[in-house]
Amino acid sequence: MRQKIQDSIFKIDANKRSEFDAPDVQEIYYGPGSRSQAAIYERADSRTCAKQMTKDGKVSYAVRLGQGHAIYNPWGIFAMELSYRDIPFQNVTKECFDHYLRFLGSGNEAWLDNAQKFVGGLYG
Repeated sequence: MRQKIQDSIFKIDANKRSEFDAPDVQEIYYGPGSRSQAAIYERADSRTCAKQMTKDGKVSYAVRLGQGHAIYNPWGIFAMELSYRDIPFQNVTKECFDHYLRFLGSGNEAWLDNAQKFVGGLYG
């Protein structure tokens, strides 16, 4: 009898997520760096050019894309004229993101060109 009562009592499992819980989201922002490595930031600001998002275990990647789906070049001739708020983040493939991070770390525009190929759908 006692076992039946114990089984019928509603129990809350602290480890189980509810559909009403806020999703577990983690964002890491990247910007121009040095020594062959992109700089890492905690939040989006004028220095951030790319971000990696993890939501409920699923990872997605985004970079700032301007007009004509051109990836933002923080050292480009129009970089000073544009506000980072004018250039939204757009989701891209992991390959594109990896090439772009190499560009941000090195400043070598060949990596930017390689990343741009994946945005245009040539390889993605």
